[in-house]
Amino acid sequence: MARDFSPISFFQRTPNVLLGRYFQDRHGILKEIAFAQLDEAGSTAAIIFEAFSGLPEPQQARIEAECQDIESMAHQAGVTALIDEATDFHKNADFPHAINQQDSFHGKVMWAFLEHPNYWKGATSNLYAENIPDSSWKKRNDLPRLPPHVKQEDTEQLEDALSHYFTKKEGRGRHCQVNVFRKGNQERFFANLSDFGQADPEWEGDRLNARARLPSFEIIFVYTQSAGSLDIHAPGNTKYVDDLAQIFAEAILKLGELDPFTKDNQVYKLDRLGNRTFDFKKPEFRGPEFEFREQFTEFCSPSLNRPPV
Repeated sequence: MARDFSPISFFQRTPNVLLGRYFQDRHGILKEIAFAQLDEAGSTAAIIFEAFSGLPEPQQARIEAECQDIESMAHQAGVTALIDEATDFHKNADFPHAINQQDSFHGKVMWAFLEHPNYWKGATSNLYAENIPDSSWKKRNDLPRLPPHVKQEDTEQLEDALSHYFTKKEGRGRHCQVNVFRKGNQERFFANLSDFGQADPEWEGDRLNARARLPSFEIIFVYTQSAGSLDIHAPGNTKYVDDLAQIFAEAILKLGELDPFTKDNQVYKLDRLGNRTFDFKKPEFRGPEFEFREQFTEFCSPSLNRPPV
């Protein structure tokens, strides 16, 4: 999730010992600073920022991008995502206690980034998926409850099928990479495909030049075997959702052609509820066997010939 970022604020919030490990051990720079001997005052962050500002601009840009990723996880939801990834997927039962030895969110997240970088991609991907609005997902819940095939040859089959599909349809998607992460009872497939090339203005020294790049676009599949459901997030590609479900079913569930998805076409007449004078009479409680939904459906059904209010 996007958060405001500034390097000096990031340095203020992250423990100096961890910053020292980040700069000196991970990147091999700023070794002239004795991080362990610095106090945690705001003036210390200014010292670190001054040294950081003396680095070559390309190196500053790479570190700023990495620090923004860390900043985006420095909150309760980010820490929870890291713990879930560690315990559910990597079966590291010691991780929750270890990460909570750090006092601040920035300390917890930086520690996890340094100690367990292999947890990072799964945690950030799952957190991103969980923050996508429900309205942006397309669900199919009539699939047979088959176990998903998630070996390398299966994900490569999904990559090849998605790449072939978008290349044929739109002339993009020549490259595709699928990462699979488990969360609870769900298997989540994150497919990143190459988009059309773009040229964006970038600073090279003191000159502004256009640099060509090949961005990516993402398709997310969330499969829940226990429910026989498949949720697809395909921003800008919703017209292809049925085809994408078929591609997923063939590659991951080893199914043939899917039957057309039968959606609920029931129409409810709810305009009567918009009248402020409408008296909504609650039924008497008649025990757990009473289905209030049936009465509500009957009341709102357009087939009833009721005069307008």
